[in-house]
Parts: sequence; C-alpha cells; structure tokens
Amino acid sequence: MEHLHTLRKNFEKYIPENSNNYTWINNPFTANVADFDTGFLLGFQEQVIDLKNDSSLQLLFREHLLLKFWCHVKHDYPILYEEALKIIISFPSSYLCENGFSALAFMKDKYRNRLDAEHPMRLALSDVEPQFQKLDEAKWH
Repeated sequence: MEHLHTLRKNFEKYIPENSNNYTWINNPFTANVADFDTGFLLGFQEQVIDLKNDSSLQLLFREHLLLKFWCHVKHDYPILYEEALKIIISFPSSYLCENGFSALAFMKDKYRNRLDAEHPMRLALSDVEPQFQKLDEAKWH
C-alpha cells in the first residue's frame, strides 16, 4: 500500500489536482471562460474569447499538431501562448532530463568511466541516424 501511495504522490507531482484548469490547452475552442480561476493573467479571458471566435484558427487547429498550433498563435495571443507552453513543455523536458540521466548512468559503468561524457551523451540522446556509408565514402575519397 505504501508503494501505491508513493506512486500516486509522484504522479500528482506531474499531473496536479487542478489539471482540469488546463483542458483549454487541448482544445481552446471548447473552453468555458467562466471556468477559469482568477489566477490567470490579466487579459487571459479576453484572449480566450477572441481565440474561440477566430474561425481561421479553428481550421488551423484541426489541421496541425497541438504544439504547432500554439506556436502559430504566439504573436496574436501571447498570454495564451505563454500559459499553454508552461504546461505543454514541462512533460517533455522532465522526460528528456530523465532520459539523459539514464543514458549517463548506463555509460558510467565500471567498464567505461571516462570523465568527459559530452560526446557519448550527444550520440546517445540524438535522434539523428548516422549515415555510415556516406562517412566511409568521404574518408576513402
């Protein structure tokens, strides 16, 4: 039982109880302005109303990924953009930190304990696939 309580506590750290206050991020066009608490910035509700009534942005919202949509409205609705990015970015950044720590822990075992781990870390965390054939051809020509 204690393990489950600890797990729940850790889960609530990533997804707080008031996460319903952030459902507007997933679909700002269905957000109810009256549901927002007063903790949001001045002008927030006005920008939500303006965004909800922008039909061109509704089309953009249906065609693009969530993060791309919020990046697109950055200049027209800066308050909404800043609040949305605070929530959206927190999950990938904590994932990337944990992923980096795991990669470093794997590299720093008793067989491979170099002091400088910058280059191996860059390789371990990169999404870029190396083109070995092209590198090989460049070396011999």
